[in-house]
Amino acid sequence: MLKSSTAYSSDMFTPKLPLSISSAPTQPGPVISLGGYKADPASSTPPDSPMSSVDRLPADKRSGNLDHIILRSSPVYIRVEETSMVMNVVLHTIYNISCARYAPTYEIIVQALDSLRKYGIVMSSKQDAEIWTMLLQHAIRSPNLAIGAYAICASHGRDDLCILTSRLTLTLSLDALTEADALTMGPTYLRRLFFLHCGRLEAIKRVIGVPPKPHLATPTCSLPSPQLVANMWEVATADVTLRPRAYGISKEELEEAFAPVLAQQNACDLCRDNVRDRIAQMVEDWLTIKDVI
Repeated sequence: MLKSSTAYSSDMFTPKLPLSISSAPTQPGPVISLGGYKADPASSTPPDSPMSSVDRLPADKRSGNLDHIILRSSPVYIRVEETSMVMNVVLHTIYNISCARYAPTYEIIVQALDSLRKYGIVMSSKQDAEIWTMLLQHAIRSPNLAIGAYAICASHGRDDLCILTSRLTLTLSLDALTEADALTMGPTYLRRLFFLHCGRLEAIKRVIGVPPKPHLATPTCSLPSPQLVANMWEVATADVTLRPRAYGISKEELEEAFAPVLAQQNACDLCRDNVRDRIAQMVEDWLTIKDVI
C-alpha cells in the first residue's frame, strides 16, 4: 500500500494534479484520488495532505471504463479492483516512467498487463516496452514461467514476444502446460507451440539417426571395429531420443552424448576421423533447425 508521499518523489510525476492510491477503510480495493490531496489509508475522513502526481490522464490514453473520470478542483475518488502494487505498475506504464526500482513480481506484471487491457489503455511500443521486458526477464530467470509468459504474450496479441518466449519453452516439457495456460494462449498459439516441440523432436531423431560412414577395410582395421562404432552410435542415439526434452537439447549436450563413440579405444584413426566429421555435421544440422514458433 502507498501510505505517504515518500513512496513517490517529485522526480517521478509532474506535480500538478495530485493522484494517490490508498485503501478505503470500509470497502476492499484501493482508491485513486484525483484533485489535490492524497488519501489516508488509516482515516475515513477526506484527505488533507498534498502530494506530487500526474498532470492529467491523457485523452488518447483512456477509453472504456476510464471515460467517467472528471477532473475537478476538489478531490475525486475512483474505486478500482486492483491492488496498489498493480496500479503502481499501471500508472508508471501509462506515463512511460520506469518502475523497475520497485522490482514488481511476475504475478504483479501479469495483473498490470491485464488491467491495462481491461481499462482500454492503448500505448505505443515505447511506452509498454519496459513492462514486457520485465516479463521476459522473469521468464529467463525462472524457466518454469516460460509457458505462462508465452500464454500472456499470446493473449495480448504480441506475436513478436511469443516468438521470443517460445524458445524459452524448449527447456520445459509440455506436461507443464496447464488448462489455464491453454485457454489463455488460445487455439492458434497452442497449436504453434505443439508444432514447435513435436517438430523439433522429429528433427532430432532425423539428424542423429544417420551413423558415421564406415571406411574400407585396412590391414589395421577390419569389420569388427567399424561395427562396434556403429553399435555405440545407436546407443547414443537412443539415449538422446529418450530424454524427456530431447527437442531442447543444446549443442554442448549433443556433443557430450556422442563423445563416448569418439573415445572408443578399439577404433582406428580412420574410424575416429569419420566419427568426428559426423558429429560436426550433426551439430551443424541441428543448429539449423528452427527453434521458435
